[in-house]
This record gives sequence, structure tokens and C-alpha cells, in this order.
Amino acid sequence: MAQVADAVKAQNMELPGGRVDEGARELTVRTMGRIVEPAQFNNLVVASRGTYSVKLSDVGYAEDGAEEPRTEARLNGLPAVTLVVSKQSGQNTVAIADAVKERLKEITSTLPPGFKTEVVGDQSVFIKASIEAIQTHLIEGSILAAIVVFVFLWSFRSTVIAGLAIPTSLIATSG
Repeated sequence: MAQVADAVKAQNMELPGGRVDEGARELTVRTMGRIVEPAQFNNLVVASRGTYSVKLSDVGYAEDGAEEPRTEARLNGLPAVTLVVSKQSGQNTVAIADAVKERLKEITSTLPPGFKTEVVGDQSVFIKASIEAIQTHLIEGSILAAIVVFVFLWSFRSTVIAGLAIPTSLIATSG
């Protein structure tokens, strides 16, 4: 394999061939060693055994084809292309996810018929749900705290004062 690779490298390159002076102009000459057709690779000499030149066609063959797949992505049993977007440290995950989703909407209109984009995993969903749960718990907690203040103090005035302080803390923490 190493001899074949070396032969392909050595016999398939363009090298400087010198220069030609033409009055005030100087032209560069190069030798064309590039193989144009894939079938021509079969005629490359990869080794010599005595008087016999071993060609690539003696040990294998070259063809123009697709590269052997090494990985595969499928979504719901159909071929797919995956793209993983990761945020940089210190950036807002929700803002990044929202920006990516907006960009995907723009890209979707340019896709060929039958192609679509789909978000498979999104950490911002969990973050938004957590923030919503915290806000709900703060509201429920403030209502319960007001009830406890009223039950223990039997003072509507103290309950109102405590109730006014609680929404201020909600505004400060939910921003």
C-alpha cells in the first residue's frame, strides 16, 4: 500500500520546468504531471521487478466513485445530516438557541423540495422550563407566606405589608 501511495504522489504532480525569456517578458514553464481521467491511474507504475514494471492495474484498480461511508446519521429511519451547535463559555444558552432557530427558519426556505430542518436536542427548553418553575414557585411561596403571616399575626395590615415586599423580590429575581 505504501508503494502505491508513493507512486501516486510521485507520478501525479506538477513541477516547475524552468523559464523562457522572450524579450522583456519572462515566462514560467511547468510540466503537467496531473492525471485527468481516473482510469489513467491504472497505468501508473508502482514498482519494478527486474525488467517488468508493475502497474496499479496489476495489484488493483482505480475508479471514480463515492468515498466509502464511515459514519451515518439517521432521523426516524431516514438519512440525515447532523449539526451540533455549542455555545461559548459565558454566553446565554437560551439566546443562542433562539438565534439558531431563527436562522434555521431562514435557511429552510432555501432548501430543495423534500428537505427540512428539525431541532432534535435543545438545552434551552429545559432552562426555560426551570425558570418558569422557579417563577411559579415564587408566586406560590409568596401566597403561602402571606397566609402564614395572616394566620399567626391575625393582622390584615401586616399581611399587606409582607405581601407588598414579596412582589419586589419576584421582579428582582425573574429578570
